[in-house]
Formats: sequence, C-alpha cells, structure tokens
Amino acid sequence: MGISVLVVDSSVEPQLHQPISALVDVIKAQTEAINNLVGSNIAILDELVAQNSQLEEEQEQPNPPRSLDDYEIESESM
Repeated sequence: MGISVLVVDSSVEPQLHQPISALVDVIKAQTEAINNLVGSNIAILDELVAQNSQLEEEQEQPNPPRSLDDYEIESESM
C-alpha cells in the first residue's frame, strides 16, 4: 500500500482517506472463514451427539445371556 504525499498551505486542513475496499474484502473473507468453522463445528457436534445417543441406547439394552446358565428360571405354580 503506497502513501501519496500532498503539500498544502496552512489554511487547509488535510484529511487522509484510505480506500476501504481492501478492508471490506478481508472482512468478507474472514466472515466466510468463520462461517465455515461454525459449519464444521456443528457437524462435529452432530456426530458426537449421535455417538452419545447410540452409546446410551446400547447401555439401556440388557446384555444377552452368554450361556443357558445365565438365564433365570421362574417357577410357575400350578
């Protein structure tokens, strides 16, 4: 970014105006990057929630017996 020099006499109050189009472009790129990061974070959270739900479902299901000895026999009175 070059700096232009302007010489004025003391009766003029100089003001420096820098072009903001480059700044606007950088802010747009930054916003897009942040939105991409948010999207990937949401995808990661969705996957973690799904895994957690699956683990909870697996923990709620009783373990199947590994042998006939593991079955409880209920006696029925006749």
